[in-house]
Amino acid sequence: DVNGYTSSLATNWVYDKRDDRFDPRDGLFGSLTSEYAGLGGDRYFVKSTGTVKYFHPIIWDFVFRFHLTGSNISRTGNRRVPNNELYLMGGLFSLRGYDPFSIGGDPVTLSSNPDDLSDEAKKQNLAGKKILIGGLNQVLMNAEIEFPLLKEARVRGVIFADVGNAFNDWSKI
Repeated sequence: DVNGYTSSLATNWVYDKRDDRFDPRDGLFGSLTSEYAGLGGDRYFVKSTGTVKYFHPIIWDFVFRFHLTGSNISRTGNRRVPNNELYLMGGLFSLRGYDPFSIGGDPVTLSSNPDDLSDEAKKQNLAGKKILIGGLNQVLMNAEIEFPLLKEARVRGVIFADVGNAFNDWSKI
């Protein structure tokens, strides 16, 4: 389910009123992205993502940062969404404090019978273990206060709170 060819068309709308693109201290950024896969190849889906980022100076050189992202991927026709396109969260660039790709979707318990498993699953000793496949939706919110540690060296610290999940059923968000 991971291998295949994707031929897709993507559109992106961006609103950017930040004071600095690489080190923003004030302003607003928003984007809407949509991708349609199925113009050829053997993978078919529609993926949409909306993102809002807000930056505001607080006091001295402290900056409040807020980031909200929501995403959905849907199948087109009667083909499943490829597993490697589904959403998994965790790690430095999404839901900090969790292991990478450890949050999302419904866990699946693999067969205990080694004959039912692929060679790779046998090599990883996954018989009878739960694995995450990923979710069709994701929501992520990051709130941060950034502050200088060594101003001359441009080293900064951050206090943050992250909330998010990748899931299939909106009632289980």
